[in-house]
Parts: sequence; C-alpha cells; structure tokens
Amino acid sequence: MTQTITRTVNYYDKQTKAVVAKQVTEQVTYNRTAIVDKVSGSDYWLFNDLVVSTS
Repeated sequence: MTQTITRTVNYYDKQTKAVVAKQVTEQVTYNRTAIVDKVSGSDYWLFNDLVVSTS
C-alpha cells in the first residue's frame, strides 16, 4: 500500500494577517505491506516494513 500526503504551510503575521514568508509545500510518501486473508477479508499489517520518502 502506498499513500502520498501533501502538507502546505503558510506563514502569516499574527496581528496583521499579512504573508511574511513564501508558502512551503512538502510531500511525503508512505509505503507499507499488507497481507489480506482471502477467506475472511481481514488484513494484517507488517510492522517492520514502513518506508517513508520525502523526495
């Protein structure tokens, strides 16, 4: 299973609400392995294989 998450950070002055820095967007991709029981439909996650990529 692979999922990509995008986070956007905006920087504003607390009092004036003016933009004080350029917007930053970061993307993180998570990869995991799941085993699905074809009879019951239950899924089992492997806990030692989480891979996070920030490229």
